[in-house]
Amino acid sequence: MTGVPADVAAEVAELLYAYGAAVDDRDLEGLSKLLTDDVKLTRPDGTREGRQAFLDYYGSVFAGPATMRHFATNVRATADGDLLRATAYFQAMFFLPDLTRVVTGRYDDALQRRPEGLRITHKRNIIEYTLELPPAKA
Repeated sequence: MTGVPADVAAEVAELLYAYGAAVDDRDLEGLSKLLTDDVKLTRPDGTREGRQAFLDYYGSVFAGPATMRHFATNVRATADGDLLRATAYFQAMFFLPDLTRVVTGRYDDALQRRPEGLRITHKRNIIEYTLELPPAKA
């Protein structure tokens, strides 16, 4: 694997930001635009293959009452031929009526250049810690 030019690294960071924003905004249409048709979503509870399975998972998450906020740090882009890999640390906060859940982990995503731009072909969410706190106060 090799490094990538600064403009490609910035595009990778923008894609991860757009992913977090779409999830926080419960925007399935926006999320869909970031994916390849044959995308895979790998989480600790299993792998879902294809755009619809990916969106079905997030649709079920969005149906819940939680307000969500995601942050990605230490974004790193590497290249191996036509495949780009984006790695980052993330923290996701879910503000529920009865508790605040803080999830910390890593992204290890595979990206591909498509005519419409950079798209996620394999989203790996590796959860390392989950912390439950009292509900956030308004």
